[in-house]
Amino acid sequence: MGGLEEILNQIKADANEEAADILAKAQDTCDSIKENAQIEIDKIETAGTKKAESEEKLLFSKIKSAAGMEAKQKYLEAKQKIISDIVNKAYNKMVNASDEEYFGYLIKMTEEYAQPAEGKMCLNKKDLERLPKDFQEKISEAANKNNGKLSVSNEPINIENGMILDYGDIVENCTFDAVFHNKKDDLQDEINRFLFK
Repeated sequence: MGGLEEILNQIKADANEEAADILAKAQDTCDSIKENAQIEIDKIETAGTKKAESEEKLLFSKIKSAAGMEAKQKYLEAKQKIISDIVNKAYNKMVNASDEEYFGYLIKMTEEYAQPAEGKMCLNKKDLERLPKDFQEKISEAANKNNGKLSVSNEPINIENGMILDYGDIVENCTFDAVFHNKKDDLQDEINRFLFK
């Protein structure tokens, strides 16, 4: 996940700022709920009867419990939105990367997903047309780290981005969608630890 970790580090500042904004809004909502609860309690206190006091305690307990639950729910929703936004930004950054960065991601993914066998790397037409001159050499080196051998297929395939590593009996779907889908839980856990430790 070398390329993904770099992207996560690059967007840390944006994520922290966005996290602070969302958490501040959640705190404002919680404060508003507590203020409204206090207003209701004040109304009951003015009644002055024993029944009102009993109702006040019960109502206060219910309102406090509801406010606490709602505040926790808002906080969890805010955290999940931040994490989801970061994953989406990382995906978009990879998809919209410059040619140099894009093919750098493919090389890093080759290092991670290459099998210890001989196979071919399949790309879409757009990527085949913009291949760097030394790309074949670099993916050969990357595959060799896993005792594998890869060559770039000249036949384009119908994928949006990323690559397919075809070893005959084994096919590794390394499109960005597939990689993000397969690593989604790991990414979310890593971002959660990174931002909310």
